[in-house]
This record gives sequence, C-alpha cells and structure tokens, in this order.
Amino acid sequence: AIIAREVMFSRAKSRVLLLSATPFKAFTDHDDVHRGDDHYRDFRSVLQFLLQERGDLLEQYDQHRKALYKQLLDLRKGDRDLSPEHRDAVQALLREVMCRTERNSVAQDPAIMIEDQGREPVTVELGDIDNYRKTDRVFQALSAKKLVAGNPVEYCKSAPYPLSYLDRYKVKETLKLHRDDPDIKACLRSVPQAWLNLGAVRRYRFVVGSQKDPAVPSNARLSLLVEKAVGQRGAELLWVPPSLPYYPLEGPFAAMPNFSKTLLFSAWVMVPRVIATLLSYEVERRTIGNSRTREPHEKETRRYFVPDRKRRHPIPQLRFSRAGRDEDAQLRNMSNFCLLYPSLTLAKVIDPAANVRDGLTWPQLRQRATDAISPEMERAQLGRYSSKNGDGERWYSAAPVLLDRASGQFRRMLTNWFWVDGAEEDPWGRLTFFRGATENASAKERHFARLQECFKHPENAGLGPLPKDLAEVLADLALGSPAVLTLRSLQRVFPGQNNAVSMVRAFDAADEFVNLFNKPESIAAVRLGVTDKSYWRMVARYCANGCLQAVLDEYFHLLKGQNVDAEDAIAQLLASVNLDTASINVDNLRSFTADRPKKMRCHYAVEFGSQRIETDEGGQRAASLREVFNSPFRPFVLATTSIGQEGLDFHAYCRRIVHWNLPGNPIDLEQREGRINRYKGLVIRQFLAEKYRSKLTDPSGDLWQRLFDLADRQERQDQQKCELVPYWHVETDSVKIERVIPLYPFSRDQARLAKILKTLAVYRLAFGQPRQAELVEHLLKGKFNDEELKEILSKLMINLSPISYEA
Repeated sequence: AIIAREVMFSRAKSRVLLLSATPFKAFTDHDDVHRGDDHYRDFRSVLQFLLQERGDLLEQYDQHRKALYKQLLDLRKGDRDLSPEHRDAVQALLREVMCRTERNSVAQDPAIMIEDQGREPVTVELGDIDNYRKTDRVFQALSAKKLVAGNPVEYCKSAPYPLSYLDRYKVKETLKLHRDDPDIKACLRSVPQAWLNLGAVRRYRFVVGSQKDPAVPSNARLSLLVEKAVGQRGAELLWVPPSLPYYPLEGPFAAMPNFSKTLLFSAWVMVPRVIATLLSYEVERRTIGNSRTREPHEKETRRYFVPDRKRRHPIPQLRFSRAGRDEDAQLRNMSNFCLLYPSLTLAKVIDPAANVRDGLTWPQLRQRATDAISPEMERAQLGRYSSKNGDGERWYSAAPVLLDRASGQFRRMLTNWFWVDGAEEDPWGRLTFFRGATENASAKERHFARLQECFKHPENAGLGPLPKDLAEVLADLALGSPAVLTLRSLQRVFPGQNNAVSMVRAFDAADEFVNLFNKPESIAAVRLGVTDKSYWRMVARYCANGCLQAVLDEYFHLLKGQNVDAEDAIAQLLASVNLDTASINVDNLRSFTADRPKKMRCHYAVEFGSQRIETDEGGQRAASLREVFNSPFRPFVLATTSIGQEGLDFHAYCRRIVHWNLPGNPIDLEQREGRINRYKGLVIRQFLAEKYRSKLTDPSGDLWQRLFDLADRQERQDQQKCELVPYWHVETDSVKIERVIPLYPFSRDQARLAKILKTLAVYRLAFGQPRQAELVEHLLKGKFNDEELKEILSKLMINLSPISYEA
C-alpha cells in the first residue's frame, strides 16, 4: 500500500502527494526477487499511481525507458557517443511527479567522505585456530550422535567462545538437552577451553583482543575491534571529546582527539552479545582492574563478579555523610557542592569559548580565570567571614555562594533559588527534598540546608582562615564544575531563560554527573588521568581536561536544532549521562552444566535489537539506547543486526561503522552507512571545526551556529550548491567516515566486497529498469575505467534532483 498525504495549497488550488522517501527498494538482486521484492514492479506501481490520470505521459515514459535500457545494454568499452536524449526524456517525465536529491548530485566524488579500511585482511593467530579446534570437538560429539550437522567454522569466525553465547540457538538447546549423555559429557570435560574463562574474568586477568599468547584462544576480528573502538586510552573516556575544543585537551582526551563511537552490524544474533560483554569487560579490566587505580587505604580485592548485596569497588567517593543522627551531627563532605552549585559569578567571570579566538594554553587560561576571580573575592570582602577557630576547608563550597550573594545582580536570583524568606517564586517547580532540614531529613537534605544557611547567615557558617589556593580552586571550578558548565551552556544556547530556573536545571544535571563520577569504572578512569588529594578536585580537573564545556555546548546545539527547548534539552542530558547498565547471560562449562549462567555487565558497548520493542519496557529501552548513543556519553559501541539498518539515526557522535558480516544486497551496505552519514553528523562537525576554527573571531553566543553559518557561505553559497552542503555533505580531505570490514585472509568475502563496491558505483544506472541485477552484471563485465564510468553516469544516470548541479 502506498501511504500518501494530501496537502492543499489554497492559492493554486493544487493537490500535492507526499510519498515516503523510499516507497520502493532502490535495487533488488536475484535473492531479493526470489524473496518477493522487485524494484521494477514496485516502482511501476508507484508511477502508475502518480500518473493515474495522465496515461499519455506513462506511454511516453515507457517508450524512452525502453530506449535507455537498450542503450545501456549496447554500451561497449571505448564508446564516446553517449547521447543523453532518452535519459533526459525519462528524467523530465519523472520530475513531473517525483523528486529526490542525493549527495551524489552535489559530490565531486561520491565516496570522498568514506575511508575504506576493509581491504587488508585480519591476522589469524594460533589462538584463533585453537578456539575453533576445541569448539569443533563439541560439534563432532553432537554430530556423532546425529544431533547436529555441520561444523562451527562460521560461529568461530564471528566470535570467540561461541558456546558461551549461543543461547536461543538450536545447537546450544540441543547440547543442553543431551549434556548428561556420557559421551557428550566426556567431550565437554575434555575441552573446558571451548568456553569463556570466567575465572580469569573474575580476577580481571582475561585480556580481550590479545593475540600475544598462543595458548589463549583469541579472535582476529575482535582484536581489530578493540584496537579501533577502544584504542590506546578509550577506556578512560567518559564522553566523546568535543569536535571544537576551546583549548588544548589534556589527559586521555588529548591522546584521542578525533575519537568516535562505533556502530557495528552483524548477521549473527550472538555477535552483539559478545561485543557488548567483552568490550565492556575489557574497559573495566583496563580501569578497575588496573592496580594504579587503587588508593593506599583500599584493602578490598577487586573482583568482576560481586556477590549479592556486596558493593563493587572502588566505592562512591562523592557522598554526603554525617557523624551522628541528631540536629547537631557533624556534616561531612560539604565540598561536594563545589561540583553541584551553579555559581552565576563563576559562570560569568570567564568564558572558555573566547579562547577559540585567543588561543591560550590550558595553564594560561587557568591563570586568566584566577586573575579574574581574585578581584571578585576582594569585592565580596570574603575575609570578614573568616575566623581562627573555623574550618578552612568549608571555604571551597561556601565561596561560590558568597560571591553570588555579594552581587546585587545575583542576590535576588539566589533568594529564589534557595527558596528562602522573601523569595518571589519557587523555581524548582516541585516539592523538593531540598526544602530544608526536617526531623527525618537525609544527610543530603541537611547538607543543602547548611548551604542555605551559609547564604542567609554567612557569619555563622564556621568558616576558618581563607585558604591560600582559594582563587586557583575557584578557577578550576569555573572551568570544570559540571554545575557551572551546564549553567553557562544553557545561557549560551538558550538565552533568555530565567536564571533561577537555569540554576535549578544546572543543579539537576550536576547531580547526575556526580552519580556518573561515583561509578566504579568512572572513579578508576579519573584516577588514571588526574592526581590530586581530593576526589572532587580530580573530577573538576577531569571535566576541564575533556573540555566538558565545549561538549555541552555542542550537544545542546544539536538538540536545539531538533526543536528541543531548554527544559527538554536538560531532560535528554539527564537521561544520557547515566544509562542504566544492562547485563547479558554468559556461560562457562560449570555454569552451563549447573544451568546457572553468569551475568556480564554492558556499559561501554551495548547490544541493540534484542529488546522486545513491542512491549513498553523493551520499546523504552530501545528508544533510550538510540538517544544515549546520539549523545556524547557512553555507550561508545552499539552492536546490532539488520534491525538497526534502516530508518534509525546514529550519526550524532559516530563516524565509524563496522561490517562484521557483509550484507547480501549491496544497497544494504549503503543503508547501513546511511545511519551515520546524516545531517550535521560527527564527521561533518569534526571536519568543519578543523577547517574553520581559526575564522571564528566572535566567540559570543552559539559558536556552532556561527560555524555552520560561516561554512554555509563558503561551502554552499559561494559555489552555488544546494543545502545538502555543508549539513549533509562536505568535500573532506581529512576527517572521514571509517568503514571497517574485518575480512579473513583468502576469504570469499574479499571477492564479494569488491563486487559490492563495484555494484554501488553503477546500480543507479538501473533505476526504474526491469531485471536490475542482470543489467548491473552486464555493465560490470564492460570493465569501464573510472573516467569512462564517470562519463556514463553523467550522461545516462537519471537524476531526480529538482535542481541540476551538473557542470
């Protein structure tokens, strides 16, 4: 059925039918036709529907279409007499009722945005072969009983330890039914190495992707994926580095400046499970399992599998606690508010985005912030609140509040934000537990009440002597506190919002960041990249190292472009910073025999498509995964089957695609890559930021809007191109979409890949024609060189773009 919408234009009184962008499959090969898909039949049905009252045009179209078909069949190498007469006639008739603008119409080289990394085969080691041998022993035992036919070579090529992951596959269900058979039991006992070594996983001693030890089963494809998707220091990243950093990145972010998320497609349902569990485990091994992330006072042994009701280590560091339960109980960790309080003064005193123009190094920028904060401290006369008997450590959380309190411009906003006496409104918009201390108040409530009292009566806050490094610490917060950075981003991208409301939303976002930095893998990642005596200071420096300010500005710009307002932008940020960790059942021989699989965590990488999207819970999980993958935060790898191939966008922070298995139809390769080659995708932003950064002389407002306006003038308007440029297509010579195809040496897939890529170059010539596969095969036999093929395409390929950009 063709779904159409009628749109009436009152002036012209004309009727326009808006059809789906793809109401028919662009190319159908022999297998598609066998399954019931047929491009010519479906296209003909659409055309007849559109021309139902204009039979004369359909007759003319048929005449010229047949002539063009014959012209294509008669093509010979060296032909120069390529008359576009029939192509032009077909094109003109079709443009009466349909149009379609593709990147090819504006691209000098349609493949210029793709870097093909699939030509070099992966390296097979002894571990790969040993994994197959041991798995094959189990299959042979089943075959001897005539229970299963075949061999596991395709399983082992696709994943290590397939027996650990073959849940819901017939072979494992059969093995489960007959595992007590004496012969099969003996076989299983003889090859425990055919299963994932969960004992080594438990102790963080199993290395994923290692091919150095021939005694350890490995997988060449997985080794390549670890190299691409995790790399040298990807395990230490908690967000994708910004495309337009405001100053030189530091730590792991400096080591991986053009880092990208990875989208992986596989024909095997088990592969996403393998990828999600083993890559996430490997990230934990490099962080939690790294002895350098252990503090001297931590005595507990780090283990991957933790018994029920036991906490994983390292335990949360940013906690609110108190000594005692009464109203006079001593409150600890007030310094956590350094990360939570959205100081208006610190947000205003310096703007890191201005450094795009100024080009200062990080130490220079930090010094500039320190120099700007020192006069603010003097103006606020903070020294009058100090006392010899007070606690000097309290100044770090109190100073941002007192700086805002001393400002006539900000004091009223704080009165509203704290909801104290004289407040004009409640910006929280809900009954928050941060309303004040009550008899049953939690430690978190009491801490906030203490901060509130510090604002109301700073002379009673028990503040000690001013710390000598207070200005430097406040500078670190101005450049690294999640609360301050979020507040500044909201003010930049969504100007005009009430500041008290923005402070509430920034506080909410910062609270979610605190939860992120309390996760064991986050604590370990921070400790690997930053050293300091206090964890909250380490977090602020980590955020500054990764220029979280630029990350949030970029993310909010993308959301605003989707007609998202400030409220919904914060809601998406809250949902993205901390995606709930999922788990997948995995077996070793012992757990399989006992029918008690282990659960392995998925956070760095996740599987997509196994969720039952027809249920509310499954649908919500799938939607959440799409949204979070299109955010700068983890997961960094999304592994899926064909379910993620069409109609879904994963481009916002991903420019790497891995074809674990080649698709059957060449168009499916294009469909897969179209998921990350879209409007304002990461590849577009990284290239434009690299090319036009030096021309951003005005750092005010939304820098990304300025950058795209600049690129639009120079890339499109000056060259008279359509609006696909620069939002959908750029003639990049540096940053590109990475196409990774891990092929085995001497594999049949090498020949298939070559044919797929050749087909993609010519299949558009078969648009609207019958028996497309045969026509394309005929054209490929012509062995036209690149120059000849370019001329054939320019004169005989149908272009339905409403505006022609041909030279």
